[in-house]
Amino acid sequence: MVSPIAELDPEQRAALDAGRHFEVAAALDEARRHGLAGWVYEQVWAFAEATVAYLAAGQFVDALRAAVESGDGELFDRTLAEAMRGASVPERRAAAELLQRRGRHLESSRLSASIDEVPVAQAQALANAGDRRSAAELLLASGDAHAALELLRVDSTGHSPAEHALAAHISWDLGDTEGTARHAQAAFRLGVDASQSDHLAALLARALSTLGYDLAAQLALGGDRLGETELPAARGRYLVTASMPTQYAGATYVGVDRVTLAEVELHLLLEARTPQEARDPLLSEAVERFFRAAVAGSDIGHPAIRPVLRTELDQALLVLPRAAGPTLHQQLRRPHAPVRARNLVAFLLQGLQAAHATGLVHGQILPLHIVSDALGRPLLGPFGAHYLAGLAATQTAGLAEVLRFTAPERRRGAPPTSASDIFAVGAIFKALLVGDTAAGSTGQAAGVSSEDWALVDAMTHVDPPQRPTARQALARLGLSVADITELYERPPTAQSTDPEPRPGGHALMTTLSVVASANWPAPALDTIAAASSPWVQTIVDRDEARFELAAWPPGCARLGPEAPWAKLAKTTLDAIGPELAGLLEDHLSHRSFVVTPAGDCMVALDTLLAP
Repeated sequence: MVSPIAELDPEQRAALDAGRHFEVAAALDEARRHGLAGWVYEQVWAFAEATVAYLAAGQFVDALRAAVESGDGELFDRTLAEAMRGASVPERRAAAELLQRRGRHLESSRLSASIDEVPVAQAQALANAGDRRSAAELLLASGDAHAALELLRVDSTGHSPAEHALAAHISWDLGDTEGTARHAQAAFRLGVDASQSDHLAALLARALSTLGYDLAAQLALGGDRLGETELPAARGRYLVTASMPTQYAGATYVGVDRVTLAEVELHLLLEARTPQEARDPLLSEAVERFFRAAVAGSDIGHPAIRPVLRTELDQALLVLPRAAGPTLHQQLRRPHAPVRARNLVAFLLQGLQAAHATGLVHGQILPLHIVSDALGRPLLGPFGAHYLAGLAATQTAGLAEVLRFTAPERRRGAPPTSASDIFAVGAIFKALLVGDTAAGSTGQAAGVSSEDWALVDAMTHVDPPQRPTARQALARLGLSVADITELYERPPTAQSTDPEPRPGGHALMTTLSVVASANWPAPALDTIAAASSPWVQTIVDRDEARFELAAWPPGCARLGPEAPWAKLAKTTLDAIGPELAGLLEDHLSHRSFVVTPAGDCMVALDTLLAP
């Protein structure tokens, strides 16, 4: 929506600059300017309050959008019911399109069904009169693409080029790439109208490229039809193999680079936008600024900065190497050993130090955007992601993370600085030490030194000038780490780098077959088998005292006697729960722990059950 800030008087704008958004919104609500109040609430992510204000203003589409962002299912259901009762037909259509883009397909269909102008009878009348194309277009406009394609019946003979062209477009929308190519080729053979030729040629090229016929795709775009001699560089180069959760905006896919044969991530930032929205110059400018910052960060070449392989502005395409390990968000479920937490933070700070030395700031450092490389080291995501703030469809988990790891001055609307980058890394340091991403963790965790806690407080100081620089924070950590390969102050001796798996009874995975010693009573074995913890070796099957355990993957290392396993024992036992911890604590030794390639420490049941 267009920013209505010009409708505010100077005093109200000054109040917003001072962070008094709720005060301004309440005054606007009292003055019956509910729509403007809703916009003010949205600026501080108060989506529930924004929803109520928009409903009071009769702005049903905005109310539904805010309700989706709020994550409150009950509020969304109430808002949807209000929209179905009070929204006009055009508003309901717009709301249905919005919900469709946000993946709320069931609610979108409910809204569509509430529209009085059901065109089925009119479409059938047009088809009976011989105008199948107009009938199909009517059904397509109502959102029923399947019915439109079925009504065309283009697999039979006697169809016009225009009908085949329409069938090609409908097939593409339905995900039928082969049908798209077949109907587009038929339209050209029958002599499609020149006004449709260019657009249909581009559609045919996309379908052929998706099917792997890159040369044919280039020929489809070549010649006099479009005046082009070759396909844009990125089109057809990547073979999509799977989808993955979106990290930035739009849609994200896993693919293979046909040139390098490397596995890549394909981030299509405007995938969820309609063609009209994608042509918005403000969106194009935001994507362009993001790409410039991302490429500048990648060009620094520091190992702590995730490289950018390619950007294509016309397609809003960002290509990154496939992440070798999990995101930092996934690793914040429990406390990390303080030494490992310091090493991870030191690596991130080294990347920021290199960037800040060139005058480049990151802008938005979130655990969700930080992936791990093959060594378990954290990699800063593409620089400039804050430019996409207006594009991303906020999710509840993502919003909580933004609030937790964004500096207070940034939340008030200030531009990003090196100090705001330091705040984010300081918040990450704290999360690594206390072991969760919840904002409510304020106390000092057990085992954390006062020096580490003082550094966290300094890096997350509310006053930006009081925060240390990346260089100063590194100096206080007392580390100089080019490659973080040591997890502890003294590297643990790998007594068994890759525990040798013995044949188990499950053909789909390698297992370790272990018979529990007689020291374990049957009730204790029952408790162990019934427990479920991500920090304990997985039990695949059990037959009395015989356990089939998941084998350790390559790269795992069992701790040696010099490792500080007693500290790890306390942290791990706290994470697995009191009942299971009470059974295991008297049996633990250094051999009871295995460190994964990502640096996580797990309880090894294979040595605990059969020492």
